[in-house]
Amino acid sequence: MGKSRVLTDWEIDSVMNGLIGRSHGERNRCLVLMSFWLSPKELSELKIGDVIDGDGQVLDEIRLVKKSGENRTIYVNLRLKGVIESYIKVLNTNTHKNPFFYSQKSTLEGMSSNTISQLFLQIYSEFGIKGCSASSGRKTLVNRMMNFGIKQKVIKRLSGHSAHSKLPIGNSKPMFAPKLLIHLI
Repeated sequence: MGKSRVLTDWEIDSVMNGLIGRSHGERNRCLVLMSFWLSPKELSELKIGDVIDGDGQVLDEIRLVKKSGENRTIYVNLRLKGVIESYIKVLNTNTHKNPFFYSQKSTLEGMSSNTISQLFLQIYSEFGIKGCSASSGRKTLVNRMMNFGIKQKVIKRLSGHSAHSKLPIGNSKPMFAPKLLIHLI
């Protein structure tokens, strides 16, 4: 398929609004918004306990620990929090060890990263958005951060990219507080 492209605000809104009321719509809306921060592999590994606390409240920060031992924090903005809250209402489980994104077969089974990638192709295709994939969300976020002049080191940390070579080249300006960046999407 080649490289995925950056999404426009109109495309993001079209997908988010178009998924309302569809089968698995809340799950898919949550997947779409979380894809701006997480790769398909990270989405597939996410557990309910990574996203909500013991009282069922959405966490303000999602903390990921990679196999390498490296930590990564995703700051949850109001838009994402609302989508997660809507999704939690349709989950049939609150067991913190269960996968956060259920498969079509069962709410107790998670989706593989390949299934998530295929689902994104299907979603974008259904809405007539060409050239987009599961990577389009993160690519859009990285593009927006670069346009704001965020340092590549900060972008790499926030987006979870392992190498600067995966980031578009741009100018660096003084570092902004990462919590302020959550409002870019």
